[in-house]
Amino acid sequence: MKFKIKTDEIKKISKKIVIPSTNLINKIEFTGILINVFKNKITFETKGEFLSLKAILKKDFEIFKEGKVLVKSKLFNEIISKITDEFVEIHTMGDNVLIIKSENYEYELNLMNSKEFEEENFNVDSKDFFILSYQKFFKLFKGVIFSGDISAPRRILQGVNLVIENGIIKTSATDNTRATILKLSFNDQNLNLNKIIPIKVIQENLNIFESSKELNILFSHNKILITSENFISKGNLIEGVFPNVEKIFPIKFKNYLDISKQEILNLIDGTTVINFNKNSDTNVIKFLFDKNEIIVEFRELEIGYSSLKTKKFDFQGEKNFFISFNPRLLREAITNLDAEKIKIGFNDSNSPFVIFGKDSNFKSLILPYLMS
Repeated sequence: MKFKIKTDEIKKISKKIVIPSTNLINKIEFTGILINVFKNKITFETKGEFLSLKAILKKDFEIFKEGKVLVKSKLFNEIISKITDEFVEIHTMGDNVLIIKSENYEYELNLMNSKEFEEENFNVDSKDFFILSYQKFFKLFKGVIFSGDISAPRRILQGVNLVIENGIIKTSATDNTRATILKLSFNDQNLNLNKIIPIKVIQENLNIFESSKELNILFSHNKILITSENFISKGNLIEGVFPNVEKIFPIKFKNYLDISKQEILNLIDGTTVINFNKNSDTNVIKFLFDKNEIIVEFRELEIGYSSLKTKKFDFQGEKNFFISFNPRLLREAITNLDAEKIKIGFNDSNSPFVIFGKDSNFKSLILPYLMS
């Protein structure tokens, strides 16, 4: 096997192809990249716990000899990332060594046994196929995955529910403490889908396809296949029925808060500055709507107490209204909002409250902390 390629081109591939690989050294196929050199293309394939990935190059290289090798994925990526010369040549020496060489760099790598790597079948026979821009894909999934729980005892809650019907595409996620829904218009009025995609599969695909403009997405009953110009990923789906989280969202609210995104982030960050474990599930922050100001309080028994005030908001509803909740949950919700101002609806101190996005496309529900 021997080929020559622009260094920048193979850097793009090696950086992405290493994403699914893991440190499960008991499974060779989870730690290696299978490089396959043909007459007119080069493919790079790797596998992980959650998805398989294949990169295909059809230009910007010279092929001198066909062949197939299996090499340590993370080490290969580390080496390629260090080379600064314009071109790099990659070839085998005998049956067990790979040479990676450029004008000023040269590396020798011991090869793995390529027979122990079972190549993935990236063909999926299905009619459930649609095209989505990466920008829309990112918005749909990045906007809700924070509400799921990758370690939830219920496997269904480790995923994001994707539903397409009546010209609307909707994603939703919940961890039983909060729930988030995001809806966008969809150009195919006839396509109907209801799938649960593991959050870890989504996270890896968000990184793999971040440079892509358009994605082709295809589903079978238990697989999701995503393709772009150079990459194909194949991941498992979660089987089951996702809870209808839309039913738990209140329809009406007694109280509404309109405030800038930055102002509420300042309140949360300024009040919890004394907290050393900001990701704890037991943190509690209190919002008190008193006269013409919001008072935000946080107490850490072993450290101290903090309080901030602001008058930069609009509030319609009861005075002397208060609510307590985990500040991390609110922070994660509003940082995923594509808006400078936000609206929050409240009913009472013991009921869930909802953060709204612009055009009602986004809404995130959070359960309050019930004070004893």
